[in-house]
Amino acid sequence: MFDPSPDTPAPDNQAQQPPPPTPAPTSFLQAMEELNRQYPPSQPTAGPSGQSNAAGGANAPRRPMPPNYVQSAPARPANPTPTPQQYMEVASKVTAHHMKGWEPHRMAPEEYQHFRQLTQKQIQRVRELEALREQQLPNPELRTEQELFIRRVEYRVYFPRTFRINDLPTEIMDNIFRYIVWTSGDQVTSVRWRMWLTWVCQHWRSIALADTTLWNAIWFRDPPNYERSLLFFERAGNSAIDIRIDDTKERPMTLQDMSKLVDKLFVKLSNIRLLVIVVQDWDPALVVLNGLRRVATENLPMIMERFELHRDGSPYVQVGTGYQPEVYARPIPLFGGASVPTFNYLSLNGIHIDWKNSVLRNLTTLDMRRMPLERAPNLAGFRSLLQNCPLLKKLIMDGAGPKWVQDPASGRLPPVLLPELKVLVLGDFSMTYGCFLFSHLAVPKVIDLTLINLFGDDFSPFFDLMRNSMPLVKILTIFTAKWLASMPQVTYLRLGNVEKPFLDLFVSDDKFRRLTANSPTPKKIVCPKIAYLEYQNIDTPLVAEWLMARKRINVPLKKVYLPPSMAATFNREKFMLLVSTLDRGGNVQVLLPNNKPPEEEALAAS
Repeated sequence: MFDPSPDTPAPDNQAQQPPPPTPAPTSFLQAMEELNRQYPPSQPTAGPSGQSNAAGGANAPRRPMPPNYVQSAPARPANPTPTPQQYMEVASKVTAHHMKGWEPHRMAPEEYQHFRQLTQKQIQRVRELEALREQQLPNPELRTEQELFIRRVEYRVYFPRTFRINDLPTEIMDNIFRYIVWTSGDQVTSVRWRMWLTWVCQHWRSIALADTTLWNAIWFRDPPNYERSLLFFERAGNSAIDIRIDDTKERPMTLQDMSKLVDKLFVKLSNIRLLVIVVQDWDPALVVLNGLRRVATENLPMIMERFELHRDGSPYVQVGTGYQPEVYARPIPLFGGASVPTFNYLSLNGIHIDWKNSVLRNLTTLDMRRMPLERAPNLAGFRSLLQNCPLLKKLIMDGAGPKWVQDPASGRLPPVLLPELKVLVLGDFSMTYGCFLFSHLAVPKVIDLTLINLFGDDFSPFFDLMRNSMPLVKILTIFTAKWLASMPQVTYLRLGNVEKPFLDLFVSDDKFRRLTANSPTPKKIVCPKIAYLEYQNIDTPLVAEWLMARKRINVPLKKVYLPPSMAATFNREKFMLLVSTLDRGGNVQVLLPNNKPPEEEALAAS
């Protein structure tokens, strides 16, 4: 659809001349010509004549309309109102059209003036269209809305070329660069953008390299010599540093690899604020715990707030060189047993520590996963740990917890009150152990509950124990569980790997009798307040059927969130199928990794 003539680059020894004005599409519908091949209308209808002046002047040349549009009066679009996805695709095409052949460079005065005039024309036309739309209210014409959309997109292309960013003070440039880096959305993009900032020009490079906070979030995912990551580590200077280290199943880190890396990184151990490490084997994990002994042996001042150590290999079983050197044969206390006042977040997955000699106080997050019971804290130590963390907000016990005590006297101990706990994750244990564990917890303010792999036993006693313990739950995440009736406040539901019998529970009354549109209105519908769904690894037709069933019993949902991997498999029909099952105005959105939807954050804040 866009076919501007290719720009002829200026010779290297000559200043670039202002490019001629770039012709724009004559209407939004012409810009969508190519998209219409992907989203054809179900029945061809008459379309607009295409006589709107997209270039902003009365005598601008007009392009012929595509053959599948004909003139008619009154003019109507050939397609229904475009979807947000179509608007985004048109914006991308318009932007790419106007950016074709453009390379950043120092503009000559006449070139700067040229783009300034283009920007002013865009502003003038935008204001004219805004005034026209005001006259057409309450039912503005679709053509007006669409041309206004394109004009605003073009304005955003031209205006930055006239902005003298290099004249800004360094302090403001620093803030702009930080916003760029800190809003990238994922670590890979963040790395790329930080490198790009140093490649634009010498001025930008000097500003970026002088700001240590641009380089203090480092993800060690480059090749094993870690040249790029260690360069970032050097550039971070003495700022607070956030580090993540990952190995892979294809190339797991060895004891020697981790030893070399720890020796380099722990030179700045006092500056590390966050340390997240994911490895496959025991050896590198034990190297890290042993390296942290320096906090006690050298009496290091620390600012560390968060430490996560995940061993992704075989659960429970220790393989590899194991316990070499011999000091690893005994559990290692965290930080060598030293107290770190700033420390508040501990996550251990498939690895254990010397619980008795580790100083753990004032945690806000405690995450324990995949630990053999013989390496778990004893019941008295576990209760003491919780009592020393009155501000605990998140507790995860997945295949882990205190040692099981079968002494009847332990069941008479009062539960430990966690007055600030909002997020609770429980999973991968038997019904009997679950009852033992939960009998030692008092968690009245939990609003976000996750249940994982609770199957095989009759968990009714466990659920009965929980029934009146968490009346405020609003966010429920379930991976293979079967308990719902006592959660009437659930508003946000996250599901994975569940099948139709489980989904059917949500279209039942509190006695789990299936409801239909013709059923008498029950006193209690299971989870009647669910408005938002996030799902993965479930067939979309099955989800759509369930959403429609909720709609038929007058409890429709408002929004569905998908991971990018699932959204990539969607076509328009799948997308519209889900939208049709939601409440009026409902929609389907893609949720990027590590992002939380605003509804979940609002519920958590409430």
